[in-house]
Amino acid sequence: MSGNLFAQSEWGYYRGKSKTDQLFDAGNATWLRHRFTISLKDGNSVIVQLSSKTEFEKLMNMDSIIKVVAKNLSLFKDSLQNEITQKRIDYVNDAAGLIKIRIREHQPDGNSFVLAADGPALLKVDQDTLNILGQRSKGRMGAGNMPGVYIQVAYRISFLLNDITKLESFADGTLNAAMTEIKNQWDELKNWSEQNNWRTNLSGVYNQENPALGRRVGEPHFRRKQSIQPYVQVGLQNVNNILTTSTGVGLQLTNKTRPSQTLRYQLFWEPYFFFDKPANSKFKMRRNDFVTFQYIISIPGYYIDRNEKIEFNQNLSIGYLIHRSGDYFNETTFKVGLPGARYKFLRLHPEFIFNGLFKNFQPALKLFLDLD
Repeated sequence: MSGNLFAQSEWGYYRGKSKTDQLFDAGNATWLRHRFTISLKDGNSVIVQLSSKTEFEKLMNMDSIIKVVAKNLSLFKDSLQNEITQKRIDYVNDAAGLIKIRIREHQPDGNSFVLAADGPALLKVDQDTLNILGQRSKGRMGAGNMPGVYIQVAYRISFLLNDITKLESFADGTLNAAMTEIKNQWDELKNWSEQNNWRTNLSGVYNQENPALGRRVGEPHFRRKQSIQPYVQVGLQNVNNILTTSTGVGLQLTNKTRPSQTLRYQLFWEPYFFFDKPANSKFKMRRNDFVTFQYIISIPGYYIDRNEKIEFNQNLSIGYLIHRSGDYFNETTFKVGLPGARYKFLRLHPEFIFNGLFKNFQPALKLFLDLD
């Protein structure tokens, strides 16, 4: 039987990942919010990604980390002997303090050569990759408010090297000096603090061969928790068996309650456009205006490798007719919208239209493009 059984299904961040990838990949590591690149000689480089300054300070002695990893990888030297293949090694310090290692080797797409003075020689073009991941467990409330845990990646150090077997040669003090310089620049930042760390992203570049090509750790870019923006939508709806177009223009208040969820409160003017042709006259446009309030829960990119598909649309709306033209609506008309379906920015929104105290109650269906 192929595929995962119910008991083997993944939840949350790891949906769609095999058990091996869950173990060795960083997953949806949105908490690795800070990224620093260290460019070394001969095109080698190191990328340090981490969640906080506390994690950064634990990685200051890069030489020591390299020596420990190189010693452990020496146990697998027979698997690293082929000089031409591209190698990727995932090295995990898990939450229980155990070391897990995955080695993947890829043959080049054809053979590449360089013509030297003494004849042709095989040429390796693609670099080797070593990913060092530090994991930790974090408590959470599971289904039915039962306590549980899940794994967070506290840091990821990616070595992009011409030859992984020469890893230990990079424990020469250069990386330690680079980490010290990055920390000094981080210490000098005025707008960063431990309190706002969760909503900032820092980055910087240290270049060993040409310091002028480096980039200082910049003042943090803040992800606003609350903000107000203009809002526009265009729609097509069926009202009393009449197909009509509409648009919406107004303001939107967004409130980011957590990294995976944003609440959107929208207030906008929403004209409906009807066209009729009285006897012996030209087509005439009749505009009926609503003032509409809409509430939407947005959960963008919550799962890894999320397939684009039609899914449940979490929005509610209520509108009131403020301008009436023609006999399409009665006086004191209201409309109420309920959750429907969506595909990307296209939303299908069932509505109910009535006037007064639920008189002339009729269903409607609205298809609109959310130009957020």
